[in-house]
Amino acid sequence: MSFKVPILFLVFNRPQTTIKVFEKIREIKPSFLYVAADGPRKDKPREKEICEQVRNIVLSNVDWECDVKTLFREENLGCGEAVSGAIDWFFKNVEEGIILEDDCLPNKSFFKYCEVMLNRYSNDNKVMHISGNNFQFGTKRGNGNYYYSILVHIWGWASWRRAWQYYQFDLRKARPISNESYNLAFNQNKLYTKYYDDLFLNLRQHPIDSWDYQWQNAIIGTNGLAICPNVNLVQNIGFGKDATHTLNETEWNSLNITHQLESFHSPNEMKIFYEADEFVLQEILGLRKYIAEEPGNFNLIIFKKIKRNIYKYLKAW
Repeated sequence: MSFKVPILFLVFNRPQTTIKVFEKIREIKPSFLYVAADGPRKDKPREKEICEQVRNIVLSNVDWECDVKTLFREENLGCGEAVSGAIDWFFKNVEEGIILEDDCLPNKSFFKYCEVMLNRYSNDNKVMHISGNNFQFGTKRGNGNYYYSILVHIWGWASWRRAWQYYQFDLRKARPISNESYNLAFNQNKLYTKYYDDLFLNLRQHPIDSWDYQWQNAIIGTNGLAICPNVNLVQNIGFGKDATHTLNETEWNSLNITHQLESFHSPNEMKIFYEADEFVLQEILGLRKYIAEEPGNFNLIIFKKIKRNIYKYLKAW
């Protein structure tokens, strides 16, 4: 029986990881598969051949009944424009769907989880993001099989067109986030508010080749919610010398263990689990440490330090 939720598969130049992730997609036989690939870089002579190899891995191995659509770039746009543009394209064609990058290896329960959550919250405009990731090191949050968060985890996720419409790639064009939205997102914690306010300000002044910060900006700015499972459902297999941002394999091994999610019970209350978000901000991003190093001087230097940690956590392709 085929899987009815559309899937966007983002690929580039890593045949080894692409094969592994594609095999997981192949197991569930989606009826609708969208494949997007950035073009080869001009300063990498052999990359064109590798990019073609990656694209053929997918196209030559779809051996089930499937509507396949492709967005293959001839020139390299970089991870920011290529990924955000691919997601734009995806949601112009579908109302809802799953997004997987070429190094995000889901277990089988990830797909059912996304299907259930997309259906359960399809008409709830407050829920904007469904993550397959859990970075709580085994601590269960709340009384459901998942919890509500303000933080965007993107190693395997799902969303809706209705939510993505608020995405703005160029933050210079985005409306600044209100104090009320920050207070709601971070339970009036001034440290976290300052962190994100300065982060987004620096991104407006000094844009970088990324897309995921902007998605976080959209969710905070619209008082949206993300959903996180109480066990990790997706393994990142992109660590190593070929990765763009995730280079330290040892540091993240403990976050990469996955478990099957057997049921999908909702939390009793629909509210942000602040304790879980605080754990990620402090233990994963190291927020308090960096600000404490230079109190009162949260400037571009501090931003660049934190950015190195965020790249491991909000990993861009």
